[in-house]
Amino acid sequence: MIPKLNLSFVCILSFSCIINAQTIIDRKYDQKYIDQLELELTHANPRDRTDLLNALSEAYWFKNPEKTIEYAKEALKLSREHDDKKNQGYALINLCQGYLLRDIYDQALEYGLKSLEIREALGDKNDIVFTLRTIGWLYYDINNSEMALHYHKKVLEYHLEMDDPHRIAYSYNSLGLVYAQMQQHHTALEYYKKSLLIKDSHNLYSRRSETIVNMGISYLELGAYKQALEYSKQALELNSTEEADHGNMANSLNLMASVYLKLGDYENSEYYLNLATERIAALTDNQELTMENNLIASNLYHGKGDFRKSMYYYMRYIEIKNNIQSLEKNNKLAEMRITYENEKKENEIKLLERENEIADVKRKALTGVLILLFIIAVLIISRLKSSQRKRRIIYEAQKKLSEIKLQNERLEQEKLKDQLQFKSQELVNFSLHISQKNEMYKDFICQLQEIEFMNKIDASRKIQKLIRDFNQNLKFNETLEEYESDLDQIEEEFFYKIHRQFPNLTNNDRRLMAQLRMKLSSKEISTLNNISVKSVEISRYRLRKKLNLKNGESLTAFVQKI
Repeated sequence: MIPKLNLSFVCILSFSCIINAQTIIDRKYDQKYIDQLELELTHANPRDRTDLLNALSEAYWFKNPEKTIEYAKEALKLSREHDDKKNQGYALINLCQGYLLRDIYDQALEYGLKSLEIREALGDKNDIVFTLRTIGWLYYDINNSEMALHYHKKVLEYHLEMDDPHRIAYSYNSLGLVYAQMQQHHTALEYYKKSLLIKDSHNLYSRRSETIVNMGISYLELGAYKQALEYSKQALELNSTEEADHGNMANSLNLMASVYLKLGDYENSEYYLNLATERIAALTDNQELTMENNLIASNLYHGKGDFRKSMYYYMRYIEIKNNIQSLEKNNKLAEMRITYENEKKENEIKLLERENEIADVKRKALTGVLILLFIIAVLIISRLKSSQRKRRIIYEAQKKLSEIKLQNERLEQEKLKDQLQFKSQELVNFSLHISQKNEMYKDFICQLQEIEFMNKIDASRKIQKLIRDFNQNLKFNETLEEYESDLDQIEEEFFYKIHRQFPNLTNNDRRLMAQLRMKLSSKEISTLNNISVKSVEISRYRLRKKLNLKNGESLTAFVQKI
């Protein structure tokens, strides 16, 4: 049977914000406006050309992201030639938007962070806030809730400082969305209520429906179906006009269908689901809403006992979800963020190194002073008439200097030992983390393989294809490269020894020896390298032959002695 999935709207909560932004762009930048800009571009001077290129890049955000990227790159080139920081920040955020709309998150983050750095230096609060908000939604889109929360809280701080009710209401609604993504729906509702209170008190009725829909979704997730139905009806009433935004309307209808489904009212659920499908079809960018619509349909037909239709809509849901959510994109974004953070850490390390150099100079100066004092003491002692007293003073001075030297050496040794122990422990923890992560993925695959279906050949083949597709995403090349790089740094002396003693060993042989030196079992090694236990045993056997080990001689013990 097909498993009935839990309904969750969190994956599309930001869609209402994107739809509203698109509506504003479409109204402001109609084709006549774009044509006028492109006409002016043909005879503009270089400096005016930069402004026009950035304006065109922004105008194409939702119409044609490829054009956005094309114009922004040219604007960035010109603004750098003229050292125009304002337009550089503008071009970079346009590039961020273009790549974000194409779901190329790593490049979007790179350009967004560069834009933020320039705009923070210039100090324009409006530009800073817009950039922070864009980066926050980027992290939201790839389900990195902690980073999304970090950036949206920064946005709220600026909005409170600017004392703009419209922006403050927007920030509260955004934070509610992030907390809902984190499944903290009680907290999310607190922020939604703050947003709604500001909108009502300042007559900001044009954005009320999206907050009401979000509240209905959180009540639905909390199992408060009565409140969820109440808010979904309010949202539907607000959106039931010809001028209403199609995205918000479709979102409201999807919510109504979900609430009635939870209440067991399949007739009303199907009615509102079909209305939502019609509205979604009228949208140009509708993947998220279509995905949610298919998930509701799958659960609806599952409840009605029509498992063939349930499977059909479930497979459509999975297909769209796979197109939107890519493990490779998330890994690239994580790598981009790590690179950015590593650069900051490297700068911090350089600063610490300079401080250590200064401290070393001070230690040497102190040692010189002590030596000078010792010489002076010797000269004074040489003048003493009593040879016994002179010898005693000299002895005590030498003893003190020796104790200081031994103390310094002992502290330096302890420092080096602590650093080596910390790095080794950090590597073991990271290795086990990768091992556990692989085990988690394999367990998930096993669970999928245990699903039972209604003896339908086609359905079985589709599920098998889903399992194969998921298996293909288990790519850890980048993670293993980082792992090997750390391993080389920590075991540098060890690798030097085995390279000198056994120059014919391959990289895989040396890596296996390093893992054995860490006392990892064959199962842990197989999981870490994403290979079978049998493959590990074969590799161990071949390594034994290359090392000329005798029968009964422990390979692990041999490696430990190197």
